Amino acid sequence: MANKGLISLLFTAFLLINCNAAANANERKVRIVYMGEPPKGEASAATIHHSILKAVLGSDSSAKESLIYSYRSFSGFAAKLTDEEVEKFSGIWPEHESFNDVGLGAPPSKWKGTCQGTNFTCSNENFYDVTDFKSPRDSEGHGTHTSSTAAGDRVAGASYYGLANGTARGGVPGSRIAMYKVCWSIGCGTADILAAFDDAISDGVDIISVSLGADWPIPYDEDPIAIGSFHAMKNGILTSSSAGGSQDISKYCITGFLNSNPTATILLGETWTDYMAPYVVSFSSRGPNPISPDILKPDLTAPGVDILAAWSPVAIPSIAYEDPRSVNYNIISGTSMSCPHASGAAAYVKAAHPDWSPAAIKSALMTTATVVDPKKHVDLEFAYGSGQINPTEAIKPGLVYDANETDYINFLCKQGYNTTTLRHITGDNSSVCTSTMPGPAWDLNYPSFSLAIVDGQPINGVFPRTVTNVGSPNATYNVWVSTQPGFTISVEPQTLSFSNVGDKKSFTVNVTGPKIAQQEITSGAIIWTDSDHKYVVRSPVVVYNVLPTPFFGFSNSQKKPTFQGPSMYHKNGILGRN
Repeated sequence: MANKGLISLLFTAFLLINCNAAANANERKVRIVYMGEPPKGEASAATIHHSILKAVLGSDSSAKESLIYSYRSFSGFAAKLTDEEVEKFSGIWPEHESFNDVGLGAPPSKWKGTCQGTNFTCSNENFYDVTDFKSPRDSEGHGTHTSSTAAGDRVAGASYYGLANGTARGGVPGSRIAMYKVCWSIGCGTADILAAFDDAISDGVDIISVSLGADWPIPYDEDPIAIGSFHAMKNGILTSSSAGGSQDISKYCITGFLNSNPTATILLGETWTDYMAPYVVSFSSRGPNPISPDILKPDLTAPGVDILAAWSPVAIPSIAYEDPRSVNYNIISGTSMSCPHASGAAAYVKAAHPDWSPAAIKSALMTTATVVDPKKHVDLEFAYGSGQINPTEAIKPGLVYDANETDYINFLCKQGYNTTTLRHITGDNSSVCTSTMPGPAWDLNYPSFSLAIVDGQPINGVFPRTVTNVGSPNATYNVWVSTQPGFTISVEPQTLSFSNVGDKKSFTVNVTGPKIAQQEITSGAIIWTDSDHKYVVRSPVVVYNVLPTPFFGFSNSQKKPTFQGPSMYHKNGILGRN
């Protein structure tokens, strides 16, 4: 089923001129490939053009035979190409062997997308740099790297100059990739991001992977990623987004982790020899959630350090801007690298359960995540969320915490949005906030529990939840609670009995304790297990202090905070490329 998945990736034109009269489509004709300004760096134009042709034609000899002339005053060349070969001059770096489509067959009938090349436009010409291709083609390597991590084909002998030599593969190599380029050398435009979400939803993708973000938290009604994700959710599409790499507050989803034995891909079916080995790297952004303190962020961790994956052959292969070398694979680190791992895991779950909602898929990934060692992280779940992704367990979670559009609208209304600002997000004039009185987000049916206590106040939170049985019929689950000194977790009822798959049962989690002050974070967990111990459904519970502000306390005078965030987004967390 995995080969039916469509993964959309938002990342960071060739103008082809036919110099011959009409002829047979299989006949090689002279074409001029124009790519704008000449690239910077010491690599000669002929070397770059040869690399492009080699990627399209498959061999050095074919590239040498095809190339007629390399232009020097501008970026371009003349070559003999068939009509089929001409069609390959668009996309990320689509000719890369990691994107081999052998055996995939025709696209699914629901796919409505098209391939764009010379008619590709950006909303703001000022975003362009002379090194950019004004098309979906990748000149920086970021999009090629992240997309191959999510769904690249198996390629033996991949390495970066001998480092990490082995077989590279993406999380779900049978999936299809739909690329939507929103980033350029200078940054990523908000209008382009929202347009890409719009296209991806209309085109019929299954998962959207977003390896980019802003430097500062932005209100939901001004954030194109939040708005796009809401509309994706309405259409049954899960969005996976990276947490950022500034080691500060974060409102996104995925963080990177450092492991003593890092790998380049999600290896489905393999297990870790040390389940407590993952360690969240220092550059990965931490919680708490600055926009909605009652929603724990990040959600999950995934590999993001020293990741070997595909690379654009015209992109700089190291941190040296003038590096003239060309490589097909590169090793880089960042939350941009962890995001497609999580996206691939989500696609894997979607392939196993195509009818599950985005919330159900997210719940399955979170409640089955491998527990990360809290002794290695002073900021606990603010570093790693529910834990490290475990895709093989996520396809059999037993229970899921589901949510729909109505649930998220109720959540937004309690965040202080009124009907007007709510409609900025939903785009639906029928969306209404019946009350504008802000309140805690404790009733959102989320797979984790976050209790932000104003400094000096007692611990007291009530979390209603509903779980759906997706495991065995006639199942009974009992709850087990893990906590730390200083607060108490109670669950009522303590037993949930299901007669059929699809049955729903509700319970309430009460978190109580004395007054606390200057407490950064403490945590526990609730764990539901069935009588056969076949399913383990774990949710973290975190308690922490926040300072009293005009925007916290859920009083009648509370107003939605305003952040002066940037209009430009960036590709998250890329550190040294070597």
